[in-house]
Amino acid sequence: MSKKKVPKYCYRCSECDKEFFIRHSIKDKLTHCNCEKKGKVMRIPMIGRILKNKTKENKAGEKVKQFIEETKKELKEEKKSLSGQEYDA
Repeated sequence: MSKKKVPKYCYRCSECDKEFFIRHSIKDKLTHCNCEKKGKVMRIPMIGRILKNKTKENKAGEKVKQFIEETKKELKEEKKSLSGQEYDA
């Protein structure tokens, strides 16, 4: 019986600024940190995760393309969330 490997993702909390790794399905997405402040988390892209698990069905080029699309989507969401914020110089 073969075990399916669950991917590992890196997240950063907006409140406590901690980075941590967690394993979950690609369909799942973590939204909040377990810290005291319950800050929102942002997934940090990890290029290494797309180069693992090479099979005939999942060629590296397809994985790279999927990774790029996911990252573009995440960056667009982050840009949208930051567009209304003001910063002190």
